[in-house]
Amino acid sequence: MTAIKNTTFKVRPDNAKTLEIDSMSMFEYGVIVYDTDLNINKYWNGTAWVAELISEIQIDVGDLPVYEASVYVANPSVTINSNITGSVAYKKPTNKDIDELDMDSFTLKFEALAGGFNVKIKGNEGSIHGEFIISYTYSL
Repeated sequence: MTAIKNTTFKVRPDNAKTLEIDSMSMFEYGVIVYDTDLNINKYWNGTAWVAELISEIQIDVGDLPVYEASVYVANPSVTINSNITGSVAYKKPTNKDIDELDMDSFTLKFEALAGGFNVKIKGNEGSIHGEFIISYTYSL
């Protein structure tokens, strides 16, 4: 059995193969390990190893200014039990200057559904409009 060890970098998980990871158990909730066979991070949820996947999507809340919007994102890997977290990516969408993202402040909320999720985006300091790139992680 492979042992989880501390690393020099506190954000870099240990590496192991899928079979090694699957044979490990009884860890503290939230321990992360990088699966070198699948090229993904997995975390221990107290009873099993859960894959954390990272993705990006461009969403459009429309041309008219609104204070909040809800957008459905289709992702067949997402289930109603998926854990989703994310943020607005600091990248230029097709119709927005990068300095506009500097001035905007957002709150994002994610609601997992079967085959996708809703992302609710709210402008913290006023209205929002146009397109945004959202980076998000989800578990299977």
